[in-house]
Amino acid sequence: MKTNNMKRIVVAVAAMLALAVASANALPDAQVTTLKKSFKKVAATEMAAKAADIVSNTSSKDKEAVAVEVIRIIASKKPAVTPSAVAAIVAVAPETAPAVAAAGVLAAKDYSETVTVAAVKAAPGMSESVFQAVLAAQPSLAPKLAPYRTVTPDGAGSVAAAGTISVTPGLISRPTPTLPPSETEDAVPGYDPNRPVVPPYSAP
Repeated sequence: MKTNNMKRIVVAVAAMLALAVASANALPDAQVTTLKKSFKKVAATEMAAKAADIVSNTSSKDKEAVAVEVIRIIASKKPAVTPSAVAAIVAVAPETAPAVAAAGVLAAKDYSETVTVAAVKAAPGMSESVFQAVLAAQPSLAPKLAPYRTVTPDGAGSVAAAGTISVTPGLISRPTPTLPPSETEDAVPGYDPNRPVVPPYSAP
């Protein structure tokens, strides 16, 4: 019983901290309005590139807040674009990965799993921070994300620092030895006119 209460307290504290950080990083209304206008006439296929361009041209102190707001705007307009927008932003600003992924799973809940994986693949070095931020924002994702926490960024069958090597079963064939020319000639069956005639063996 005490364990369950402790878990609830931890989740509540994490949620409060997330809200506090979001409030501290909130952009002025005028800036939010400007960002919304930036996406007003942008086609869905261009949204991710536009998002990356905006974030890459934002000052360091505002980069995370702008990135989060951009993800919210895109998710409200085209939720299906959210994963690619997250990947594009994180690629140009890896330090924003945890906040951007958390914003993405909250703003586009139907794509939560894909959003998380996109952030992890775009910034493998931030993977654990991304998982923690996402699970703090949406704890119910834990079962779905569990398998991804053991997958190496470079894919199955690769060698990782703390991983194993995957070997594909198959037939093992031995190479056919190449004989020297003299041995090859002797091995060819048939009559050889140049071969010396050896008299048959006779007992003394």
